[in-house]
Amino acid sequence: MVDRPSEAKITPLTSRDVLPPNRQIYQLVNTYNFHIAKATEVSPIVSLLCDMLYESEFESQMWMIYNSCKQLMAVGDAYPAKYSVKLEKGEYVLRLNVRHESRSLLEKLLELPVLLQQKLPVPLLLDVYGDHHQALIGGKKLTATTVLSDAPVPVYFAGLAA
Repeated sequence: MVDRPSEAKITPLTSRDVLPPNRQIYQLVNTYNFHIAKATEVSPIVSLLCDMLYESEFESQMWMIYNSCKQLMAVGDAYPAKYSVKLEKGEYVLRLNVRHESRSLLEKLLELPVLLQQKLPVPLLLDVYGDHHQALIGGKKLTATTVLSDAPVPVYFAGLAA
């Protein structure tokens, strides 16, 4: 749902964040704007960085979601399965903060995409067809088939209604 950041900024942190011997820590803050059309539950996923904490090349990562009134709605880190937030219809901002001592490594994340996983209110039902022609015309649906070992079976799905 959210793609590339609308704004990205790398800054050095304060003197408190200088590691011996004189290694400056930098932070990248990527800002993502998104719209929620209908109340739903979302989980932000930063696929390049997710599910890595101590084994990550980066010192730390954290995301924050704010509503249009700049109210903090949720905070999370590298484990998207642990965090979800219910959001009402409206405009939101996600800010992703990543820290590292190498500014050049952070520069590689300036266009880092973020995915917002949403829970569907009801399951999607798709029509499945055994051949391309039947899928195009909405013809005979595939109800059952025999699958042999190591033999691919193509299936075709009809498009979803809006």
